[in-house]
Amino acid sequence: MVSDGTVPAAEASASAKYQMISLTKNPSMAAPWSGDGPGEGWKWGDFYVTVQTSPETFFDFSAKMAGKKERWEGLSYHFSATVFRDPQKNEFGPSSRPVLVIAVEKSDSGTMVGVFDGDVRSNLGGYAGTLDVDSARATFFDFIGKRFALVGEPQRLGTIEAVREKVVTRKVGEIVGDGKSGSPAVGMSGKVRALLPKGKTVPIAVALVVFVTWGYFAKPSFLAFVFGYEDFEECVLHRMKGQPSNLIGIAQSACRKSNPPETLLDEDLIKIDFSGKKAVVTYAQPGTTVTKIETMAWEKDCQVKLGSDLPDKVSEARRSRYSDSFDVVPPEDKYKCFSFRYYGTVRN
Repeated sequence: MVSDGTVPAAEASASAKYQMISLTKNPSMAAPWSGDGPGEGWKWGDFYVTVQTSPETFFDFSAKMAGKKERWEGLSYHFSATVFRDPQKNEFGPSSRPVLVIAVEKSDSGTMVGVFDGDVRSNLGGYAGTLDVDSARATFFDFIGKRFALVGEPQRLGTIEAVREKVVTRKVGEIVGDGKSGSPAVGMSGKVRALLPKGKTVPIAVALVVFVTWGYFAKPSFLAFVFGYEDFEECVLHRMKGQPSNLIGIAQSACRKSNPPETLLDEDLIKIDFSGKKAVVTYAQPGTTVTKIETMAWEKDCQVKLGSDLPDKVSEARRSRYSDSFDVVPPEDKYKCFSFRYYGTVRN
């Protein structure tokens, strides 16, 4: 560990896998979609990348949303690159949360290169390039290409807006066609029909154009309103936009109902059937959804292992987006004892 609590790059995980970044747990990170000018949008393999100039810290970004004046002291950014997994290839299911952020930092320590890889904060040392976007981009892409073992050359798509439309996790067409009561799409199509003479109909293509146009001018809050909040954290952030900080309790209470946070589950609430490398939820108490299974493994025999012993290895499996099954990888033969922890959401 270094003085600011970050993990040096040499100690960070070298695994080629990735984790989704928890935005609210990393307040000093360069915020996605922020910065001066239109920015750049790129695609490289199964990843999308934005390159941003003078992005805000996520703390500053969220404070402004909540109408607060506090700012993160002692750190700012010259440039950053935000990496998103292609939603169609994401092993955790379609998501608009980033998997990595790398940035040229301006801090009391000088001009440094910092990385948020999942929720691991790494310091790559001093920045050797010049303070222009071309030099910063070259540094970012060199690291990103090696980190994700990418081949070929990244493809320029346009501005960061070209990436935003790629990583949105639901298609407008799906919302228009889902027919669910109370969905924004149904309400919008009702408004379109209300503008027509009695007995007339509007082609779905026209309604879709109106809907998308309306959304374009309302972004980015439009995305949350239409597509729903991705998780509890995002829900709280959007509900607090422009609101005084003393209302956060009300926002959290509302979000616990619509987007309950992921917590450690009581095993009495669920039943899991293990068959080979598959784990299937056969029962869950009403309102309970299992989202993650952690496997903890010890090289000691179970009779020898003490209750306070930390596991030698922890792996996790996320729920398949369209079923209640998990791909659980059994521990290697060297592990003599293992157990499971179950995480999920509980709607009251």
